[in-house]
Amino acid sequence: MTTQDEFPISGQPVADQLPDPRSVIEGTNWAALEHAYGAAHDTPLRLLQLLDKDPEVQAGALGQLDISVLHQDSLYSATAPAALFVAAALNDPSTLAPHENYTAWDDRPRPLRAALLEWLGRIADAAAYGETTDEDDGNDPGITEAVRAVRGPIYDAVLPHLLAPDPTVREAALRATAALLQSPELTGRVSGTTQILRQLLAESTDRRERAVTLLTIGAWGEDTTSWLADPDPAIRICAALSPGCAGNTEATRTILRALARPRGHRLLVPRTHRCRPVGYRPAAAH
Repeated sequence: MTTQDEFPISGQPVADQLPDPRSVIEGTNWAALEHAYGAAHDTPLRLLQLLDKDPEVQAGALGQLDISVLHQDSLYSATAPAALFVAAALNDPSTLAPHENYTAWDDRPRPLRAALLEWLGRIADAAAYGETTDEDDGNDPGITEAVRAVRGPIYDAVLPHLLAPDPTVREAALRATAALLQSPELTGRVSGTTQILRQLLAESTDRRERAVTLLTIGAWGEDTTSWLADPDPAIRICAALSPGCAGNTEATRTILRALARPRGHRLLVPRTHRCRPVGYRPAAAH
């Protein structure tokens, strides 16, 4: 029995093409799926509420989905179809509504679309955990594979938002893309993604956005040497820190200059920036 047989998703993407979001709702056997609190019979309603006209309803739905199908960053049999629905619904106009954050500690002003992209990135990161470490991800057999099976179409849905007009959407799309490209099956898409991010680097005037974008490109092993001559010293140091610049004389000089005069190279990292600590593993549901 294949993973898709075990956790059936009708409206499953064919050749990485996204289905209509409502076909995911109508064609998936939700009664056969589970989330952190048992049967996933309530999940279709929560997904549809993401497209409600009321931002409070949308936020409440995302909050419920977060604690059920992605509880403590664990994956469940309902996670893959829920993620596929969200990816397919990203372009719905209702996702541009101001997001009423469902957590008291998150007061960032941003559209729901940014929150959904961030959520997809967390799912992708959880699915990649066992691929990037030697530890077990703690999920039931077959469930992680079901999520990994839909990373291609989710990537296709996320990619256009790298150049979105709203900077919070761009930031969330970049994080989600980086998480998705941890997939061994998607490594062939790194080069094309880099070309899009090069356009963003050429057009953006935001120092932090350009720095994070450049560090991401460098982490993929892509060439960053052209930014060693950037007018912004912080961008030059980000280019120099790329693994691809190891042994590059100009990159070494750039790093040494930054160490000697660090003030101009400092980047302000917002409090919402999240780093996964070494040894992190998704917590199992209780």
